[in-house]
Amino acid sequence: MYELFPLSVASTIRIKYEAEQVNADNQYITEACTIDETIPYSMEVPIVGFNSSRFDISLIISYMQCKDWTISNYIGSASTAKQVIVHHKKLNLKVKFVDMLTYLQPMELKQAAKDFEDGYDDIKGLFPYETFNTDNVNDTLSKSEPFTMEDFNSSLKKTKISQKDYQIYLEDAKRYKNRWDNLQFYNEQDTYIMIKPLMTLISLQFKYKIDMFSFMSMAACSNAIKYAKAYEDFDINGVYPNFEDLSQKFYLTENY
Repeated sequence: MYELFPLSVASTIRIKYEAEQVNADNQYITEACTIDETIPYSMEVPIVGFNSSRFDISLIISYMQCKDWTISNYIGSASTAKQVIVHHKKLNLKVKFVDMLTYLQPMELKQAAKDFEDGYDDIKGLFPYETFNTDNVNDTLSKSEPFTMEDFNSSLKKTKISQKDYQIYLEDAKRYKNRWDNLQFYNEQDTYIMIKPLMTLISLQFKYKIDMFSFMSMAACSNAIKYAKAYEDFDINGVYPNFEDLSQKFYLTENY
């Protein structure tokens, strides 16, 4: 049985200045327009994966319980993590690991990108990730020559690559120094194509003033939207007339 460990981890941040702006907006500003550093910054920064609640998150989380980081909140079962919050011991920074499928019905990433992104373009490429394991990973990925056509045979999906797709792969492979670089690019595309559909989901919820990452499921977001719609015309400073309730009352008695 092979040991599981992360070979190549990729992530994508949408725009750096947006992250900096979020950080600034969540500081406590005094009446003198200065930051009160005595009030701690306690915002949870979401890190979103796709279909990562079982396998991927277990690999990453094992490295987050260390000298500088500690797991402060874990929601889910031993095999499936619905939400994991990791706290930096010195910087008071909290990172929240969530899965995009928490807010969708089960589907593949490619389908999610098509459903929630206008003009989806599959630029992920091809990579035979079944061709190596723990024993041969360094030897296999350190090579500079392209993979063979047989390397793309999938025992999991019971599929083979077509001659046309293999020629496309050969052209793409010319751009990389070795197979490690190819793998890194392949993984980065997984995160890159998530950006637009994820932003679409966030915008759909925020239209009703709902912060999607404050909830743990699509059902919880829907429930919040229901109440947002019910109170959208409510004015806290408004004057509303009293009405006479003519409904029959029920009184709980000891005899009942």
